[in-house]
Amino acid sequence: MQNSVTLIAKNFSIIRWLALQNNLVNWYWQVDVNSDEFILNLSNDIQFPTLFSRQQLLTTSQKHIPFTTEDAVVYSRFRELLALTKLNPQAQFSIAVNATAVHNYLGAYATKSWLFETIGNPGFYFESGDIVETESKSIGYYLVIDTDELTSTIMLLSEQQQIDTNRVFNQGQVIRVHNDRLEKKSNIESLAL
Repeated sequence: MQNSVTLIAKNFSIIRWLALQNNLVNWYWQVDVNSDEFILNLSNDIQFPTLFSRQQLLTTSQKHIPFTTEDAVVYSRFRELLALTKLNPQAQFSIAVNATAVHNYLGAYATKSWLFETIGNPGFYFESGDIVETESKSIGYYLVIDTDELTSTIMLLSEQQQIDTNRVFNQGQVIRVHNDRLEKKSNIESLAL
């Protein structure tokens, strides 16, 4: 019981610290009126365009969407996990921001499992933050963003993955597939991304 209370208090302290940091940095999301890109504003003169557009968002009614405490928790969790990989810091930041956008603001993706070979157990359940492998014409490593008992929304961590002779996915590509197309990787620090 003591450990549970300590863990809850520690998590509350982290969330409170993230909320304080969020208020100090004043990050916010917006849709660029010229390009329709979903952008994270880091300061008055620094904007980070995500890989997504207005049409992919669940809602576009607000001009500015605050970077919430929930955003900060999700971003920090993905960023800490990605720090264990061989990705450079710029790729870690980009993937963590884009994964946060997918997790909290994007609509559902259609399942496209036929693009990948069956390599896993259909009953295996993944967790958000898992690193998984897929197989098609080449192997790709993905970050699990959202998941349920049958499917997972994943984002490509590998620089590229050859899907077939005519199609290549680039780093940051998001897709939803059945869980039997995924295999969890535990040795993430040694993966060649």
